[in-house]
Amino acid sequence: MALDNNKARPAMIICALLCFVLSMHAGAVGREDAGARIRQGYLLVEQGALDEALVLFDEALKLNPRSHEAKTGRGIVLARKGNLGDAKRALTDALLLNPNPVRTHYELGLVYEKLGNTEKAVAELKQGISRHEQGR
Repeated sequence: MALDNNKARPAMIICALLCFVLSMHAGAVGREDAGARIRQGYLLVEQGALDEALVLFDEALKLNPRSHEAKTGRGIVLARKGNLGDAKRALTDALLLNPNPVRTHYELGLVYEKLGNTEKAVAELKQGISRHEQGR
């Protein structure tokens, strides 16, 4: 029995719209889950539980690879663990995604200072101050 394309078309459109809505919902849920992991990660950083925080930031990045908050958190943890090269990369990546967060500039400035690059440290800290003065 052959399907009449004119009769099947509305069902295909409904299926396509349903798939689109479900995929949008799944993306939103992933971002919400990433946000929850990021918040928990920062709490763990404050408590000194760096390994656990790093796991949460990495999970958040799997859910939302473009999360500048998760990259910043990851950079903070790596810097506190002494992995300055990877910390610098994570914080730089975060600023490429969003150049405004003052804390990211501050943390990157601290990393440059620890790396012995005073000039870049001062420049990054000034950038953070400038962003702060702009209200960002």
